[in-house]
Amino acid sequence: MKKPSKSPRKQKSGGKKKYKVRNGKEYNQALVNRGKVFFWITDEAIKNWENQEKTGKRGKPRTFSNTAIETALTLQQVFHMPLRSCEGFVESILRKLGASVQTPDYSTLSIRGKSLPIQIRIRPISNESLHIVTDSTGVKVYGEGEWKVRQHGWSKRRTWRKLHIGVDEKSGDILLGEVTGNNTADGEMLKPLINQLPQEQSIDQVSADGAYDKRVCYEALKQRSVSRIAIPPQHNAKIWRHGNTQGERYAAR
Repeated sequence: MKKPSKSPRKQKSGGKKKYKVRNGKEYNQALVNRGKVFFWITDEAIKNWENQEKTGKRGKPRTFSNTAIETALTLQQVFHMPLRSCEGFVESILRKLGASVQTPDYSTLSIRGKSLPIQIRIRPISNESLHIVTDSTGVKVYGEGEWKVRQHGWSKRRTWRKLHIGVDEKSGDILLGEVTGNNTADGEMLKPLINQLPQEQSIDQVSADGAYDKRVCYEALKQRSVSRIAIPPQHNAKIWRHGNTQGERYAAR
């Protein structure tokens, strides 16, 4: 009697794909390049490094301009350095650039940093209507090294976020922004984004891709009296209301 053949062994599901490094030289150089730092200070900043303003007050005038203090404190915040280390870091950069200006000491940075006027450009509310272009992009929260990924693959606990932004079409300024989880649809965030603008700010047009072809999006734009809506309909979109005004489109969502 013929014995029944054994069924082939099933491959375990959920196994991680293994990668073998075949370009070792390029791979090693890529890891080395991660530690390289390319940094420069513009000629205009070097020219305005020393204080040239005369206040007319008594006492010793300031040696360094606000540009010098702001540059040094920006580096200190970016690289999370103590003020003494920041002083040495800025000095090494200036010497590398061949600049003959002095470096603010840590005491000067500490004192001047408390009263440094930082000007942040804010778009004032104007009578001119805005043309808002909105979209979203996925952002992955990194935490695993490249070697680990190549050898063992990605782990199941990958963290993603979505960045929703609204840009002024004319100037390119990012006026609206919000970060959500990856399970939030683009159409759900259009109304919260638009509501970040003051109610008195006029919006002439909103442009977006087909992901915003939702009924909730058109209702939100109608509440803000947006006259022109540039959203391409999805392939299964249907008219759900007749007699629309010019520039309005409603989808079956």
